[in-house]
Amino acid sequence: MTEKLAPLKILVVDDDPKGLHIMQMLLQHYGAEVLTGTDGQEGLEVLETEYPDLIISDLSMPVMDGWGMIDVIKNNRRTATIP
Repeated sequence: MTEKLAPLKILVVDDDPKGLHIMQMLLQHYGAEVLTGTDGQEGLEVLETEYPDLIISDLSMPVMDGWGMIDVIKNNRRTATIP
């Protein structure tokens, strides 16, 4: 039996369009609401208006890499507890 991911909201951040699309389609297939960004800065912009249950991120990206994004997220009281 497959567990459904609904009503989870998941932010996926990846600069590879194919990888981002595959993750989005897979997570949506299992019922998750998927938010996306193509670099760390876009991921942070999504977090200005959304509060996901989980963040999945590439680490090596242009503009702001995943490490930089994680640092900002973990140092913000509002987002620090998002896994």
